[in-house]
Amino acid sequence: QLACPLDLGCHSVPYSSKQLRRFFEDYKKLENKEVQVHDFLGPEEARTIIRQGMDAYEKYVEHQLSRPDGAYSPAFARYMQLYAKHSNAAATAAAPAAPASSS
Repeated sequence: QLACPLDLGCHSVPYSSKQLRRFFEDYKKLENKEVQVHDFLGPEEARTIIRQGMDAYEKYVEHQLSRPDGAYSPAFARYMQLYAKHSNAAATAAAPAAPASSS
């Protein structure tokens, strides 16, 4: 089932529904997987599904950070590296330029 998170009426516009259905079917084929989209759900169901995913991810992160051995899973360690790199780049870009020295 596919849920539309915004009040766009995804299930009431046949052309959009067909496009979305085809996108997900083709996208999974690229991963050598098969998916069948049977139904479109509304915004409330989408919000519930999104919240469940966010909660599950938060628990995963808490678990990784609280490991007594400090050893993250390889996927989480890579995520932390990318996050640190992105955070450092964003901080550098946002930092004010140093004033020119007057000699």
